[in-house]
Amino acid sequence: MLESRRRFPRECVALRSTIGGSPDVRDGAVAQIVGGHEVEMSEYLLFGAAPLFADRADAGRALAVDLEDERGPELVVVGLARGGVAVAAEVARVVDAPLDVVAVRKVGHPRQPEYALGAVTPGDGVFLRARDRLTDEQLARVIEETKEKAAVLDRKLHAEQPALDLHGKTVVVVDDGLATGATMVAALRWARVGGARRVVAALPVAAAGSLELVRKEADALVCPHPIENFLAVGVWYASFDQIDDDAVIRLLRRSRSAQSFPGGREHGSRPDAPHGGAAPGTVRTRVGSSRLSR
Repeated sequence: MLESRRRFPRECVALRSTIGGSPDVRDGAVAQIVGGHEVEMSEYLLFGAAPLFADRADAGRALAVDLEDERGPELVVVGLARGGVAVAAEVARVVDAPLDVVAVRKVGHPRQPEYALGAVTPGDGVFLRARDRLTDEQLARVIEETKEKAAVLDRKLHAEQPALDLHGKTVVVVDDGLATGATMVAALRWARVGGARRVVAALPVAAAGSLELVRKEADALVCPHPIENFLAVGVWYASFDQIDDDAVIRLLRRSRSAQSFPGGREHGSRPDAPHGGAAPGTVRTRVGSSRLSR
């Protein structure tokens, strides 16, 4: 068991209610607050929870166990920038698939940037989960600003390693965790627009209440750890350092260099390998210990 008493980012502090009050998580009400400092949180404040993973690489290796049956020549693994790429890189290594990144950006509220109204992806993809009484003009402004950030990030991350072609592929979309689900939904829709044959949402840990939103968008959902009292993604990692752009670029470079291209075939696929994944139209859900298909 990983050590449960540790230092957590200030963003993990919960507020007693959405209208104020001293830091407290006893009633389960959680609000993200901005700040770069760190505070000590006791085991009591974390409902006695211990981290599930040592770091993002550890989470990727654990997640890959539940993705072995997606292995095949038409598989591509895509990580959400930036932290999701560190998880996705391990998944891609284990299932022997090429790695890519989607520069998804959260649409934050103008007065509270940590509060996600939705998310955008390169190529004008926009998903909104709330508008929170913003005017059309205010909403349009924050969306356009976020779209520009996504475009800039996409150009930087793919300057050395070009984006992979998703047409006809099974695309496993990976993040390091899920709170509201906005960025994952935007990424799944981005993969479909890119021509993916199937899209699989893969998360090592998630807020249980947000998984239904993601399940509706994916052909398959894999999440070994759905959490009721979620707090924040970083709570479930012993080490949850920030991942910068250069680290993402290094992960892409390392993964691409490890892929072979026999006979000129794309993405290291093998001519005699069976096609991986479930048939189109199959919805497979593996959340915690359960696995449901229809």
